[in-house]
Amino acid sequence: MSACQAHGLPAEYSDKLPSGAPCPGGCECCKADGSCGECRGDHVCEVGASGFGTCTSCGNRFAGNWSAISACLNGAGEGFTASNGVRFDNTCPVSHGSAPACDQHSCLAAPTSCAEMIAMVLPGGCYETCVRQTWTSAVIVDDVFAEYNCTVAERSRFNNAYPHGSYGSGGSYSSGGSYSSGSSTSWTYLLEGKCVKQTGGFQLDLPHGSVVPTTATQCEALCLANAASSGQSIAAVTIWTPTGPLSGGGCRCCGPGYTTHGDGGFHTYQRAYGSGGSYSSGGAG
Repeated sequence: MSACQAHGLPAEYSDKLPSGAPCPGGCECCKADGSCGECRGDHVCEVGASGFGTCTSCGNRFAGNWSAISACLNGAGEGFTASNGVRFDNTCPVSHGSAPACDQHSCLAAPTSCAEMIAMVLPGGCYETCVRQTWTSAVIVDDVFAEYNCTVAERSRFNNAYPHGSYGSGGSYSSGGSYSSGSSTSWTYLLEGKCVKQTGGFQLDLPHGSVVPTTATQCEALCLANAASSGQSIAAVTIWTPTGPLSGGGCRCCGPGYTTHGDGGFHTYQRAYGSGGSYSSGGAG
């Protein structure tokens, strides 16, 4: 077993680039394109919207903050939570094949079979949070299950665990069918922090102090009233009050595929499925 496989990485990762040159700075295991899967123990991995993993030394990532640098050097190997609530690790976030990159999970390695993938993504699994945040269309789910060569029975386990519309961005989910945005105004609290747009999505910030919404529904209504969000599906909202870090309060809306960023004083809500979406079976994803 190679050193990279010992870290739980698939065979596409190596300690060298195809040219024979070492992986980029601070990286111990990388793909042919240089995207890192495992950084050195004195580095943290950060993955961009495209899913490309890069390594940053503790000294550079927390430059000038000796307490944070020390916490990083002592904790990067096992993973640690910084004082601002953000989780850091020298292991890069696991992307489940065709699904959008997501770091809001506790999985230690990528799955190597459909059975392993199913155990991770079912409710209670290490990847459940990412499923609810980023698997926002039937197309994504179809691609992931095709990539892992899942059987009809295995797909049924997922469909039974996540009835259409029980996750995602407010619309309905159908196995092999179509996905459409619903009109539900039901929201559930997600975390203390901000929602952040991903590639292809959108993010709308209303001017600080111009409005002071007190509920997620009010924030959504304000975004929908803004021409910039016309035709967009709102999957998450972030609100902050005058007592938060930004005076005057405010509101942010994010589209499907959003990620989250821990930040005190901000409160993010994700859409809970209501009755507004449409469902069709067997159509195009």
